[in-house]
Amino acid sequence: FTMWMAGGGAKPGISLGQTDELGFHVTEDPVHVHDLQATVLQLMGIDHTRLSF
Repeated sequence: FTMWMAGGGAKPGISLGQTDELGFHVTEDPVHVHDLQATVLQLMGIDHTRLSF
């Protein structure tokens, strides 16, 4: 999926991973949604490991 983030300490101009020409399959550097959520929580000053069950 594509996501746009701004503010909160997010680095500008970062592009992670790559998909096929239709955007259906990851072809390079897959990132799991849990990693993305952990990054957003860290930028907000929240320890994601304390929120996991």
